[in-house]
Amino acid sequence: NDNLLFDPSLGLVGEFGWTTPAAITTNQRLVIGFGTAVNTTFDSVTRNIWFRQEAAADILVESDDNTTDTDDQDTTANLTATQITWGRIECVAPGAVRFYLNGSRQLASTTFAVGTGLLQFMALIQKASGATQPEIHLDAVHIYQKI
Repeated sequence: NDNLLFDPSLGLVGEFGWTTPAAITTNQRLVIGFGTAVNTTFDSVTRNIWFRQEAAADILVESDDNTTDTDDQDTTANLTATQITWGRIECVAPGAVRFYLNGSRQLASTTFAVGTGLLQFMALIQKASGATQPEIHLDAVHIYQKI
C-alpha cells in the first residue's frame, strides 16, 4: 500500500529472515529491504536499500537515493534454497549503510543519502516467464528506528 513509515536518518535498522523453497532461476528476481513506491521494475523504485538476488545464488546489495544509484554489489554470500538467510541493514550515518548476512558484515557497500525521505519494508519476488511459481517465505522481520 506504499505506507512510507521508516526514516533512514533516525538510525533505521532492519533484520530479516527468509527462505526460498527452490533456487532462484534465470528468469526470477528477489529483493528484501526498504524502498519507496512499489514498481514491477525493481530498478525503477526511486529510493531503495536492499538485498537482491537475480538469476543466481549470489546475494547482492543495492541502494538508490534518487541521486546515486549503486546496483549489483556482490556480497560473495550465496542463498541456499530451503535454508534460512538472515539479513541486516543498518543506516548508521548520512551516506553510510552497513549490510550483514548470517551475522557477518559484508564488504560490499553502497552510497545512500539517508536524509532523502521515508521508506517502507519490501519483500518482493517476481518472474519474467515460465511455469514455475517463485516463493519467498518470511521467517522474521524486525525493524527499529529512533523516535
